[in-house]
Amino acid sequence: MGTTKAKQCECGAVVTGDMTRHKLTARHTEAQRDRDQLELAVRDYRDRQQPADLRRGYFDGGNRCYRFDDDLACCRSIRRPTLQHYRSAEHVAELHGVSVTELRRALRAVASAKRLELVRAA
Repeated sequence: MGTTKAKQCECGAVVTGDMTRHKLTARHTEAQRDRDQLELAVRDYRDRQQPADLRRGYFDGGNRCYRFDDDLACCRSIRRPTLQHYRSAEHVAELHGVSVTELRRALRAVASAKRLELVRAA
């Protein structure tokens, strides 16, 4: 009687059967969607850190940022919206529907990978 070797799917699940069949399941699809959202949040956060981040909206002389697309609960709790808030991990996480903890963990992983790449290149 042969044993089936377990394989790890990119969604994190351990699959002992048919990998193709697993990829058609709702669990795999949901995990993929969550990973995609987290990847978008990481990109958006990093983009917002750039000085040339000119998204829809405008800034007044007091560095207050008025946006047309981000009407989130975290924004409503602030008396005066600022550029600092729109660039924060809390705002980006809420905008993309991921947890702040997951976003920060992913940002640390990206930074760590870049440092490792620089060390290897030296």
